[in-house]
Amino acid sequence: MATRTRRGILALLLSMLVACGLAACGGAGGTKAAPLETAVYMVEVKQPYEGRVARDAADLDAIVEDAVRLTKDRESKMPKDAEETKLASKTNADFEQANETYANGSYEQAENLYRSIIDTYPLHYGANVNLTLALLHQQKNEEALLQALSCIELAPGEEGIFLNIQTAGVACGFSTKDLEVAMDHTLDELGRGTYGADGGYDEEFGPLYEYNKLWDRLETDLVAKDADVAKVEAEMSEEAAAVEAEEAAAAEAMAGDGAEAEAEVEAGDEASTDAEVEGTDTADLVASSRNYDKLEGALTSLGDELTDDPDVAALRTYLYVVGLQLGFEADPTLIGPMHAMPYIAVDSDLCTIQINGISTFDDKWQLNFALTNKTKDKLSIGRGKAWLVNGEQVNPDLSPAVLEPGETTDLVLGLTAHGDAAGKDATSFMGMFVITSRTQNTVLAAYPISWEAEAES
Repeated sequence: MATRTRRGILALLLSMLVACGLAACGGAGGTKAAPLETAVYMVEVKQPYEGRVARDAADLDAIVEDAVRLTKDRESKMPKDAEETKLASKTNADFEQANETYANGSYEQAENLYRSIIDTYPLHYGANVNLTLALLHQQKNEEALLQALSCIELAPGEEGIFLNIQTAGVACGFSTKDLEVAMDHTLDELGRGTYGADGGYDEEFGPLYEYNKLWDRLETDLVAKDADVAKVEAEMSEEAAAVEAEEAAAAEAMAGDGAEAEAEVEAGDEASTDAEVEGTDTADLVASSRNYDKLEGALTSLGDELTDDPDVAALRTYLYVVGLQLGFEADPTLIGPMHAMPYIAVDSDLCTIQINGISTFDDKWQLNFALTNKTKDKLSIGRGKAWLVNGEQVNPDLSPAVLEPGETTDLVLGLTAHGDAAGKDATSFMGMFVITSRTQNTVLAAYPISWEAEAES
């Protein structure tokens, strides 16, 4: 059966992305950096993630109708007194020939042979299933999907049939989530029990089915969709309305009768403006970030089921590479270090991060930096788990900080050393800062930070 059809593509794509990332960033710190030089170009040089927009699910309705009609037509053509064993025996030689033809790569000829078998024995399991594959090899994708759906009645609980539906459906441009709705519709039209398009197929068919599904979700879920963005914008508007109500209540308590109406109008205007700008600045990032977190969690769960599976490990690596491209992950080893301080480590649409210096205090270092919120959203900053000073891993500690729109604040990241590393002057450091939307509690971006003192001449 058709499973994991993109394994070779994955390996090629991974090598391309990682190679491009290294080539783009390598040597960026080779020349002396002037004070306040901006390092952001090293952060933002990355291969663009495009993904794909799934085909309109409404197009599946006609395919499902045709599949149900085809299934019922084949059932009606079965001889009334036919015995399955006699029909199978009658077509055995032809089926072996068809499979041999298929194995030799003569897919059009194999298609004709499988169709001839089906004319004799309409419900021949092997001929019906393998016909799907012969059609796929000829890129007759819609015919393959129709055929794959019509096979459901042959064995409604057979995993391979549903893996073929996934493969054919994705080849047609549909998402695997929309295909599950089509599967349920097909089963229902045939009078069969449905599995449920909200996790039911995952439970029924297990990790291989879910692996294919996650592959497709990685391609489709991270493309910002109008519905997802609209949902986030609505949430932001609700947040703005709540702020408006609080400000109006405060104004009413403080203002006199004459000033009360004016204060309410001003508060309403400010909240409306903020909601509008917030939506354009961060709603699409929030929607994509939520889906990225869901994919990461799903892949972790899949890894628990398929332990030490190289395909799952490769898929997780691919997700990480996509996360680097989208800004939800950051790898400081992929950028060249800056050499002077202070310097601008990040200057994006979300924020500016200026590294001002690193000093030694008892058994830890203090990294002093300034953060500017450039959005109309409340932002907070966090630190990644892995930070290195002088090439040794340290424990990062950063007090919670929430920045209002347009606010700049000075912050200190504590970096506690271990053993003999404590107390020495810092000659290098690297790590990651994470920017989060406080109103949506969602990661918007992750930025790598890297600095190394210039070698003495």
